[in-house]
Amino acid sequence: MPVITALPTLAPAGRRARYRAYRRRQALLLAHLMPREAIRPLMRAVRARAALEESTDALQDPLDALVDLCEELLPLPPFDVWSADEALHPETYLDDMDAGPMPPAASEPVVLHERALRADPGVWIARLVARREADVWRGLIEFTDPSGAGVWRTASIFCEESARHLIERFSDFDDVALTAFLRSSLP
Repeated sequence: MPVITALPTLAPAGRRARYRAYRRRQALLLAHLMPREAIRPLMRAVRARAALEESTDALQDPLDALVDLCEELLPLPPFDVWSADEALHPETYLDDMDAGPMPPAASEPVVLHERALRADPGVWIARLVARREADVWRGLIEFTDPSGAGVWRTASIFCEESARHLIERFSDFDDVALTAFLRSSLP
């Protein structure tokens, strides 16, 4: 099995989304690790903040607001530092997605890989979009047209035990196979 020596370089929007997902997972992990006695003062702070800001969002979903507060409290690295570290230690970040308390879900999947694909009428971007369901990872391919205006997706076509295996499977597709998937997803 090939070892991933670097996560694929994503477009800036994809890298930012992966960074936001990383921050969210770390905050959720902190909330899961804290004893109940430590959660109570944080929940009081969430309610006080909601009252001060006259916000109903925190009151409608207090656990989400708690995770937001944990994200603010954690000394998480800025984007540039995180990005450089991810490039140096890709396996760690893939394992973090696999083992964390908040894996990429259907509502917020993560882009694991992207690459250019030459197909009429120009160069398309093919992305591996993944989520974890129970003990398996599922993925689909998302295509962005050369103008950047349209996005087409395949059905869920990957089912693997880890994010690393999804990337390997996606990387094994040559341009002919990707073009076939692109044509099957177009209207």
